[in-house]
Amino acid sequence: IGEYRMDEIIEIIEKINELHICFNQRLQKSFPSRINYSKNQVNHLMDSSELKKIFLDYIENYYQELKIFIQSELYKLDLNLDFRIKERESLDDKLDRYYHGKEKGKMPLQKCVNDIFGLRIITPFNLIGSKEFANICKELKDKKIIYFYYTRHDDKYNGIHIYFKGKSNNYLPWELQLWYTEHETDNRKSHAEHKQGYLRR
Repeated sequence: IGEYRMDEIIEIIEKINELHICFNQRLQKSFPSRINYSKNQVNHLMDSSELKKIFLDYIENYYQELKIFIQSELYKLDLNLDFRIKERESLDDKLDRYYHGKEKGKMPLQKCVNDIFGLRIITPFNLIGSKEFANICKELKDKKIIYFYYTRHDDKYNGIHIYFKGKSNNYLPWELQLWYTEHETDNRKSHAEHKQGYLRR
């Protein structure tokens, strides 16, 4: 990972976007989501037994197909990434937290359920505060290769989070985290506190 150049990181971002679209297109053929994740909010889901059943059935299939997809597609690629599938318990806790928290569930599902599948790159250079990388992210967002990104920068955790949703609001997003090598130890401690374990590919 320490040998990655900026152009290689961009290539990985583009490849993750392609994988995300490929996975969702396959999934939709067998298990269409039937939910617009941009229009429907957390409170809509939690307050409707019908919508919740549709969502839970879809998520069950999503998890099963994602595990198969990782084995069949991700392992073919020489991306050398950390990755993890969010535990179902963690997903349920997150939905509950946004429903009962200050948001009162008034948040698009697309923004809440945005990290069922997460990947991570650890870079030898600090991209936090990099104008060059910020401009690259803006260009990728304009091209709809990514749909959202932000930087979290504090005493316990420092990283850039990038999200992929393809061009459909029926796709649940994936997350890519970019960490600087010197932040890795503190970041792993912070993630351990929140049970966000990643596996080495």
